[in-house]
Amino acid sequence: MAAASARPMIRLGIGMGSRFAALGSPSPVHVTRQVLVPPGVPAPAISAATPISELVRALNTQQPEVLVGAAGVWRTLAEEQRDGRLKIAPRASHFSSEPLSADLRRRVREAWGIEATSGYAATEAPTIATSSPDHPELEVAEDVVVIEIVDDAGHPVPPGRPGAKVLLTNLINYAQPLIRYELSDSVVESPSSNPAGRPWRCLLSVDGRTADILYLPGPGGSTVAVHPSVLGSAVAPIVEVGGVRIHTRRARAARSGRARSRSFGRRPRPAARRIGCCHRLDWCPTACG
Repeated sequence: MAAASARPMIRLGIGMGSRFAALGSPSPVHVTRQVLVPPGVPAPAISAATPISELVRALNTQQPEVLVGAAGVWRTLAEEQRDGRLKIAPRASHFSSEPLSADLRRRVREAWGIEATSGYAATEAPTIATSSPDHPELEVAEDVVVIEIVDDAGHPVPPGRPGAKVLLTNLINYAQPLIRYELSDSVVESPSSNPAGRPWRCLLSVDGRTADILYLPGPGGSTVAVHPSVLGSAVAPIVEVGGVRIHTRRARAARSGRARSRSFGRRPRPAARRIGCCHRLDWCPTACG
């Protein structure tokens, strides 16, 4: 698995002597602390939980060549670079923890002049699929894992359509074999052949945990599934938005002209985007909590 984890760096032309800046979990036993930086390679003691001001100081001191880890934090740091507080010149990047959006790719390109790559991973398999600068689709590491994209009933989902979960088989974990281990991830397999010419399948997208999907009433009593990536892409261009919080409102009888709402968490600062006529999506900067 270590060789598979190193594969994205090899394809980026990154050697073992390069300076890495890794933003993973602050926990020393979390899998991100074991796979984001090659063994023996020095890296600053920072994590995705480190305050942005401290990250800026540490990165300006280290001058990393490779950026790896939490995509959302690197998005904020790209803004710090654009505003002149962060001054680094990395050669490559490989992000994880959340989908790599077109907006983040653009921000990384504008901030550092490099193409962002990403990886799909889990604690049970630190490398499931990875992309490269030339091929943004995620190539499944089918020499170390087998993944089956299925619907809620466990039936295979054809390429081009989102699945409800992934059944993961780790081919090289001899200490704790995992066979058809269920991940509640919604992913889409590419219907096209591998652009790199290799025999492995590719993923068009990883839309996140199905538990995070928002289900809204649709026309005629139907249900509309809104994936996290849809909400994220809607607010991603807004620099001030550090997180999303959902509020719903259902209209009463038309004659009342009033509405009631149920909110989850603290009330965000007002900024609304309507879905249909009776549901509202509020966004909230990170400062709101």
